[in-house]
Amino acid sequence: MEVMKIVATVKPGSSQEKIMVGDSDGNVQNVTIWVHARAHDGEANKKVIEMVADFYGVPKSSVRFVRGEKSKVKMFEII
Repeated sequence: MEVMKIVATVKPGSSQEKIMVGDSDGNVQNVTIWVHARAHDGEANKKVIEMVADFYGVPKSSVRFVRGEKSKVKMFEII
């Protein structure tokens, strides 16, 4: 079983919901996730897991936090 690790910057309380892989310099290591949900009672984290699972085509149970649950910079494992 292969495990993929992703480090992402999350922007809670955004007017739009989207995931962007890469940046204007072409650096594909940068992942940014914008979510409507606020960082309150874990609502943004729940939405981020849902969006990451959707984006990579895996069930939500395959996405888990490695670190950063209370930070805007998060690391996920996808199995």
